[in-house]
Amino acid sequence: MMGEVVAVENDVIIRLKATNFSSLSYEDKRSVLDAGRPTPELKLVKQNNGFLRKFNPKVYEKYSWLCGSSITNKLYCWPCLLFSRKESSVRSSAQCSYDDLNNLHTAAGRHYKTASHLTTCLANNTFGQTRINVLLDNQKSIAITKHNEQVNRNREILKRLIRATCFLGIQEIPFRGHDESENSSNRENYIELAYFLAEFDEKMQTHLETATAFKGLSPDIQNDLIDSVGSVILAQIKTELQKCIYVSVLLDETSDVSCYSQLSTVIRYVNSNGAVCESFIRFSDVSKDRSAAAVSGLVVKELQEFDCLNKLIAQTYDGAAVMSGELNGVQAKVKEHAPDAIFIHCYAHRLNLVLSQAASSNAKCNVFFSTLGGLSTSFTTSSKRMSLLDDIVKTRFPKLAPTRWSYSAPLVETVQHNLEDLLQLFEHIVETPQSFDQKSINEGQGFLLTLSGFDFNILL
Repeated sequence: MMGEVVAVENDVIIRLKATNFSSLSYEDKRSVLDAGRPTPELKLVKQNNGFLRKFNPKVYEKYSWLCGSSITNKLYCWPCLLFSRKESSVRSSAQCSYDDLNNLHTAAGRHYKTASHLTTCLANNTFGQTRINVLLDNQKSIAITKHNEQVNRNREILKRLIRATCFLGIQEIPFRGHDESENSSNRENYIELAYFLAEFDEKMQTHLETATAFKGLSPDIQNDLIDSVGSVILAQIKTELQKCIYVSVLLDETSDVSCYSQLSTVIRYVNSNGAVCESFIRFSDVSKDRSAAAVSGLVVKELQEFDCLNKLIAQTYDGAAVMSGELNGVQAKVKEHAPDAIFIHCYAHRLNLVLSQAASSNAKCNVFFSTLGGLSTSFTTSSKRMSLLDDIVKTRFPKLAPTRWSYSAPLVETVQHNLEDLLQLFEHIVETPQSFDQKSINEGQGFLLTLSGFDFNILL
């Protein structure tokens, strides 16, 4: 009894009749096909007109698609058994087996020509060559390859756009202007630089001509690139600050051309190579609140962002009361968070105050420097006088900043080296009054008298 159960379990045809071949996994299907069609020696006996006809195993060699089951003692069509949507036999697709030895060859020849048999034979011969999951995998692989190629192309373009962003930043050139439309004759520096690169770079040119979703020229992309470059720089600064032992912070505030009060933050430290570094962190808009509490809160927040508040040993500001106040100034409030952060009044501001106060206390020195400042202003307010300065003196006066004493030195040197030419210029204005307005004549007479005076020349 046990032997019969084992034989039934080992009979592939019995298992296929119980479980449809199409419901098996690919691995199980492959295993059945690799094992091949079963060709047992059947115990088929047929008596016809007194003759006893027995099953001859050589029939398997004649019909390569024929198979048999020793359990059912019947013949089957192997391709039809596997791939037909209906159970098929050598007689017809409506029957599942065959055991008539008298008409075996006739039935086999008839079944061999049926469309269903031909279809199942084709499926049997091509199994595994056109699997849908293989095709899907191939399509997925192709899609991934194309995607990776596009990503690589975009990365190459992005490298060029990042380099253009860094170039404009290093040169302190503005990115955008008033009109960046395609009809504009000047789309401003960033876009014009991108198209300039495209003239000598085939990849960039192809990208600008064919890109639809990402061109990299929009204002949002420009801002993203600037922010990204800034984030990388700040990350590098943060890494260096984590390695150092002590830091100091430098702050200064000024109003820009848009009347926004901008507070600049600089951190000074010694890097791992022993070099003193000063790293600019950012500009912060403090227009709404420039109180000591607001500014000190901003300083503490930025130092905490870079994990160096506990390393702060010095803070340097100008002498404004809101910054340097001993009780409620920024330096006092920062000390509440970093007790070791001593306050140092900016030496540049100190030097400027000492020199400017000392000079202004002497009447002749005060007149001398006022005259130098008046010279610079007089020429910058008139294009005609500036043209005359270029023709006769052949140089221009350096800018003068009242809050920076060091700016006076180049101005003094310029006047000293070109004093004779300046006297000639003012003599020309005084001697040809018909060619100049009243203001130019009055200023010319005054400067001519002052520059030729004894006191001015001694101080010069």
